[in-house]
Amino acid sequence: MTAFHLQTYPAYPHVWQDTWTFALADGGTLLAWMHELLPQLDRRVEPVIAATRLPDVPLDPGVPHPGGTVLLLHTTVMASSPEEAASMLAVFDDGPLAERRLGHVRGATSIEEENRAQAGQSPEGYRYAVDCTWTDAPASSLAPPLLRLWSELDTEHSFSIWYGWAPDRPLPDMAFSVEGNVYIATYAIYENAADDEKYRSWVHSRTAALGGAGVYLGDTDFTRRQDRFVSDTNFERLSAVRGKWDPDGRFVSYLCADPARLNSRV
Repeated sequence: MTAFHLQTYPAYPHVWQDTWTFALADGGTLLAWMHELLPQLDRRVEPVIAATRLPDVPLDPGVPHPGGTVLLLHTTVMASSPEEAASMLAVFDDGPLAERRLGHVRGATSIEEENRAQAGQSPEGYRYAVDCTWTDAPASSLAPPLLRLWSELDTEHSFSIWYGWAPDRPLPDMAFSVEGNVYIATYAIYENAADDEKYRSWVHSRTAALGGAGVYLGDTDFTRRQDRFVSDTNFERLSAVRGKWDPDGRFVSYLCADPARLNSRV
């Protein structure tokens, strides 16, 4: 790496969050609504659906936790004023599940608060089995395998996220070159090494069943499931660079069973 090229953006001093809690049974309706809504959102509005079993989720007064997996529609927005933040989040008030919510909270937050919440969902000292996929699949195709995956989360901290990535944008000449309208990642979090094979097999098979356009390298394991991680053109360039400067393979490549098939759908 010989140079960095940085681009600055306007600073938005107000960060807000909006969190709705729904029953897992409403997941199909929630996905259909979000796939329809996603391309219309301002790029500063970032919705995530999180399937979680944690007991400490937003619930309206008098509403008991239903037990098992619930769905959080958690959205963050950066704005120039509280009024602008509230305006950009108002679109979520008219969703088809507003009257079926289990809970709802909205208000100011910060990067530090969001990081603390994520740390609570991803505790240290546990074992992790992780996989992911980018997808452009419509909600009608995605919902059955994804709801099956979400229903099978079976430890307190295990979770899975649907991350709204649309609308897409032209990518400059850079290594990151595979994306989709939606990013899905699943984290099986457990305590015992004896369960490694159980959770690795589960997370990789369920993720493979989702299909998709490829993976993000930070949330996958090529020793267990190989998939496309850069565009085909970039993979060819990478192979040529490696062939020229490291013909003897002194530097370890990606840890996978068949490097020749690494950027293919397998």
